[in-house]
Amino acid sequence: SGVSGTQFIALRYKRANDLEFINSSINVSGFNWAFIQFGTVAVTSDGTVHVTFFASQNGQTYSMYHCKSTDGGDTFSTPTEVTQTNVPSFTAWDPNPNLTGVSLQRFYPSCYLAADVSGGANDGSLYLTWTANGVDTTETYGLDVWLSYSRDGGATWSNPQRVNNDGDPQQHQFYSSIYVDEEGDVMLGWYDRRDDVANISTDYYIGVSTDGGAHFTNVKVNLSPTLFSTVGNSNNGFGIGE
Repeated sequence: SGVSGTQFIALRYKRANDLEFINSSINVSGFNWAFIQFGTVAVTSDGTVHVTFFASQNGQTYSMYHCKSTDGGDTFSTPTEVTQTNVPSFTAWDPNPNLTGVSLQRFYPSCYLAADVSGGANDGSLYLTWTANGVDTTETYGLDVWLSYSRDGGATWSNPQRVNNDGDPQQHQFYSSIYVDEEGDVMLGWYDRRDDVANISTDYYIGVSTDGGAHFTNVKVNLSPTLFSTVGNSNNGFGIGE
């Protein structure tokens, strides 16, 4: 909380046998940020606490960052960059594509972290997803669902890849969520406009990877689309999910 330069990602924990959470917050990220938000947490099988967040040091370029704790959340490593990412309404040069039904002032990168605790071949892997339209520049008008994974506890991360396979640079895919099941399969869900050239009617898709995030199938799961032009009208432009 606070003004620019004093914002940080905070964490509180409750041990297994405690009745309450600790009453003071752990500073996970440090203070040297012009903007910082959207923290998410995952714990791997070895008990390491991993935190990722979306931040900028200069208010111009934005990146995903990762840090971790090996002492149960008492102290955290210095955050390291996972990848730069181009997110509308944040990145200074972005042309801000029209996301009907969601005010761009309320648009967010929807970044979420998940860990494989299956005990299988990819146990310990970390998977980070977010919404953007490029990595270090505006690559497409349409938004896409992105993913990067780490096999070494966050020391290194794979090159960001698009999970949606529509291949259309104009259509929007956005607001992903992620889950790794007991078999170690990686599952994402997101809103998808690939079937409407007007970029308004919105379906819900899931993507499934059985090879540790290397490849994803895409399946539409709804029977009929939602007209997002009516969603924003019903909640003052805050958009779906707020």
